[in-house]
Amino acid sequence: MNKNTINFFIITMFTILYGCGSTDNNIDSKMGAVPTAPSAYLSDLKTSAGEINPVFSKDVTGYTLQLDNSIDAVDITPVAEDPLAEVDINGNIITPEEAFGLTNIRVGYPTVLIIKVTSSDNSMSRTYSLIITRNAASNADLLDIQIDCAVISPAFKQDTIIYTASVAPSVPSVNIKAVLKDPTATLHIDHSIVNSGDYSNVDLAPGLNVIDVVATAQDNTTEKVYTIVITRGYSDADLSNIAVSDNNNDVIYLSPVFDKDITTYVAQLKPTSDSINIILGTIDPYSTTSINGALTMHSGVNTVSVVVRSSDVSTERTYTIFAVK
Repeated sequence: MNKNTINFFIITMFTILYGCGSTDNNIDSKMGAVPTAPSAYLSDLKTSAGEINPVFSKDVTGYTLQLDNSIDAVDITPVAEDPLAEVDINGNIITPEEAFGLTNIRVGYPTVLIIKVTSSDNSMSRTYSLIITRNAASNADLLDIQIDCAVISPAFKQDTIIYTASVAPSVPSVNIKAVLKDPTATLHIDHSIVNSGDYSNVDLAPGLNVIDVVATAQDNTTEKVYTIVITRGYSDADLSNIAVSDNNNDVIYLSPVFDKDITTYVAQLKPTSDSINIILGTIDPYSTTSINGALTMHSGVNTVSVVVRSSDVSTERTYTIFAVK
């Protein structure tokens, strides 16, 4: 066979196979692209937030995705090797690269996605799983603390954790409320659980009362303690008057004349003064007094002490009377 005969044969076969006079110079387009082999594998598993664990590999079928607490929605996009494969997520058929959206993801309730891939020729299938969890919040800050009958000092700031307040000695209890910055946190006031923004009644003893307001974040790990030191009462421990009389109802005069800042006195008794009575007045009517020493008088010097304790129990003052018979 000569050279011309060979060329004629090639041209004839080309014309039979692909047609004559075509303006398309791309032979592949006439032959058709080589189709992807049927497959039930994923080539990727994409997420709009966070990163799956472990790193994707088509041979690994189980994954987890942990989302920050601020994220409550995510799109999951499975990419199939076979572009004509069927992808089913929890019973929902999607196209091989369509995003599957999840919303309102709750803390403490893992979302499980079962992703089933079926090859385009229905000859095989493969199942992948993705477990999605949303982290609990870690915010344990307060927005405010208030006392119904007192003002805290300094003014509230969420990063200031120690406060003071004062109430009159006649106030046996106060109502305290605190407001959580994160409504998913929990709140305790003086060891009692309280709803954010609700008042809690706290009993007060005379003097200093240390009250803790504790916020615990949703993660049950992060905790912040705010402390309020409430003083009930006044610090005044002065007397306003001392009146002394004897068993004959005779007035016994003190020397020097009473002054709240003078704490030592002499009382000259009569020979018939077998006992004395002492009447005390206090500047703070809620302060307490006690008398130490016998009120039955004997010959010579009789020592009687009067102890005044302030209503906030922070101060004591002692007045002494030397009663001479």
